[in-house]
Amino acid sequence: AAPPRLRPLRGSHLLLPLWRLPLARAVAWRHPEDGRPVFAYPWQGRLIVGTTDLDHPELGTEPRIQPEELRYLLAALAHSFPRAGVSAADVQCTWAGVRPVIASDKPVAPSQESREHLVWTQDGLVALAGGKLTTFRRMAQAALAAARPWLPTLPPPVHRDILPAHAPVAGVPL
Repeated sequence: AAPPRLRPLRGSHLLLPLWRLPLARAVAWRHPEDGRPVFAYPWQGRLIVGTTDLDHPELGTEPRIQPEELRYLLAALAHSFPRAGVSAADVQCTWAGVRPVIASDKPVAPSQESREHLVWTQDGLVALAGGKLTTFRRMAQAALAAARPWLPTLPPPVHRDILPAHAPVAGVPL
């Protein structure tokens, strides 16, 4: 069988000075236009805001934020933090990346595509597609497991928790 079709999806982000919206912790909310999740989190004295989810059919081009994505993210901030008054003039930089999402069999909106990953092999070549940034460990483990037959000297995997089981997790004020 042919490998699954990829659907390249672009996600774009904004970087703001933290003083424009001085959050102490990461927050997530739903965009008022389409209900997609949006997040803002402090990072090294700045605030990262994201993300968009659009088709990126121009595979030969560098992904860049488009004007409608800037408007979309600013609208999300204005809706949830109206007193902050964040505008395009506050944006220090933007960036975009392309997710190698596996296309579903029927036409769906980009945000409705599954973020599950798939691994397939052929004659020692291991291919991995799909997934998302937050599942990178699981994806890497699946790729290594698929490669194991061609790497007989590969040591067995070591499984460790990312955080110790006793690590405190508690709500904190924004």
